[in-house]
Amino acid sequence: MKTLQFVLSLALLAWISPAALAQTSGGPDAYGYTWKNSNHTSNPPTYSWVDITSRGDQVTGLADDNVVGPFPLPQGFQYYWYPVSQIWIGSNGYISFNGVNMASPFPSTVPSPAGGNDWLAPHMADLNFAGSNNPAQCYFFANQDSLVVSFINVPYWSVSTPGYSGSNSFQIIWTKADKHIQFNYQSLSSAGGTSQDCVTGIENNTGALGLQNYIDVVPSNSFAIKYYYPSVVTYAVTDGGVNWNNNDRNGGYFIPVNSMQNFHANIKNFGNQALPAFTVTDTIYSVLTPIVNGSAAVPALQPGEDTTLTFSNTFMAQFPAIFKLSSRVSGITGDMVAANNRKSQKIVAVNTTQAQYTLDYSDGIPDGTGLSWNGGGGGIGIYVEPPVYPTQINGCQFLVTAQPSTPVDCYVMLYDDNGPNGTHGTLLDSVVVSASNVFVGSYTTVMFPSAPFYKTSGGYYLVWYMGGPGVSLGRDLTPPTSQQAYEILGNTWARYRDMYTEDFCIGLLASNAPFPAANFSMDTTQMPTISFTDLSTNSPTTWHWDFGFNNDSSVVQNPSYTYTQNGTYTVCLAVTNSLGSDTVCKTVTIRGIGLDESDDLVWALYPNPTSGALTLRLPVGLEAKSVMLRVTNMLGQSLPVQWSVDGSELRTELPAARGVYLIELLDRSSGESLGVKRVVVR
Repeated sequence: MKTLQFVLSLALLAWISPAALAQTSGGPDAYGYTWKNSNHTSNPPTYSWVDITSRGDQVTGLADDNVVGPFPLPQGFQYYWYPVSQIWIGSNGYISFNGVNMASPFPSTVPSPAGGNDWLAPHMADLNFAGSNNPAQCYFFANQDSLVVSFINVPYWSVSTPGYSGSNSFQIIWTKADKHIQFNYQSLSSAGGTSQDCVTGIENNTGALGLQNYIDVVPSNSFAIKYYYPSVVTYAVTDGGVNWNNNDRNGGYFIPVNSMQNFHANIKNFGNQALPAFTVTDTIYSVLTPIVNGSAAVPALQPGEDTTLTFSNTFMAQFPAIFKLSSRVSGITGDMVAANNRKSQKIVAVNTTQAQYTLDYSDGIPDGTGLSWNGGGGGIGIYVEPPVYPTQINGCQFLVTAQPSTPVDCYVMLYDDNGPNGTHGTLLDSVVVSASNVFVGSYTTVMFPSAPFYKTSGGYYLVWYMGGPGVSLGRDLTPPTSQQAYEILGNTWARYRDMYTEDFCIGLLASNAPFPAANFSMDTTQMPTISFTDLSTNSPTTWHWDFGFNNDSSVVQNPSYTYTQNGTYTVCLAVTNSLGSDTVCKTVTIRGIGLDESDDLVWALYPNPTSGALTLRLPVGLEAKSVMLRVTNMLGQSLPVQWSVDGSELRTELPAARGVYLIELLDRSSGESLGVKRVVVR
């Protein structure tokens, strides 16, 4: 492990009593799991190495302090009360069911709700797959009967060249039928010793249940430990909780100032008992002050079932600041695990109307000592999704808190998130920041040479990397944290081990991208010929008009088009520039074609044109009480107009706005049109 320099002062490992080595069985835990090792006197597990190197898959990507996966499992594997469909493999000698990155210092007791949970650890220790000519290998095999994961010839991490020493071979065998789990130890460098920071045991998804075999004790060679699933499960688990807020990583995110926001939470039944309906509430905090509250009703959930809900409240940040969303379930009778009842999430409001704004999860004030990797070969990455799209990325900033006596360079890199499952993919830009340009105690700003970069969805990974030992990056220890940080050693990425308690003073410099924004106006005064005027912004270079009639179109910027039939038509304008495209659609109503001179009855309007006053003379035999009138403008919008009756004449005052209006005479009883006439108001 590239040890974090701010934790190098940990106390020496605790002294282990001989009793820890002599114990040959243990449990049950509250759920009913028990264990025996191969030294037990009654029906001990038999050490028998299962070679999967010829039929399993070699696991690639393991390095120093990282996790790879997920690897799918056939249906039917069960751990404690819940099914398991996939695993992650940690380079430090364990597998997990949630991708947690376990790194030194390892747990001092098992089980423990603190830190990462939900794992099987045959030899969770400071192992290392990285380094030149490192012999370490890992294989994975799963079928309908069993899972086998083998760690072969894996050395411990070492500060000395080549960065590793020793050799350890051990494996996990998990049989689906009986749910039992066995650890086999072929050979371990420090077998029986107490000089390693290591853990042997199992722990469930809440950290409330598990079995501890050894803490800081290395198991023996040609040795086995077996965990027995209870033959009868009497442990009833009533447990509902918050699975995540707003995104499935519960990761922090950015919102624009003065933009209304809705909030969501995924609620899950983590137990093995059905849950009746209950409630989840949320609170938005500014610092420690609650400012907005809401709630949502959770329907009844079966074991393992989850549901995503929208809270009743909305929120609009009126100024740039860091906010906390806290969601909490309540109303679950007999809920057994309080640890998952509440979940917090970081929300950062930024002013996206500025010419350039910063996407930085930290508060900009470093706390304590900075982060630095022993030996100088490490870095920190963050994942950022912009608050608005399209977005333009111009550069980045980072805050260094210390430099060695001979200052060293730093590196910054920008990656697209087009890797598998949204991971880091294409390297978009990389900059060497010379030591002379790195400020200590304040932000260093770097503009990307290949910028700008544009996004209409998704996000970016920003990386700060040490150019040598002694340089450190500012840490923000003020909760909540974004949980969007990564630790990077060489080309190996892993979720940052302390992401639940730390953020970093690093961020992107963004602005709103000049993508084209389509818009247009319509002149209807010469209906049925309509004149269209392009009002699009951000310099479009091409135009495509669809007039919504007879498949007619145009690529002229400001066209005119003559319709030949009455009706309402949807007109769409698509514009493009070198960055992208945009489309807008509007409707136009065409009326009066072929109607104003073909009345079934002879009736008259005068004066026409008019300045507003209008008289309608009805034909002989048609009474005012048997008709009704409708006045519309050339967009098809009805206008409220009052008519007075004077014998066979109807009088009104049309709107003062100049334009063309349609007067339609209708039969009051049938609604049948008796004719339409145009009137021009000057």
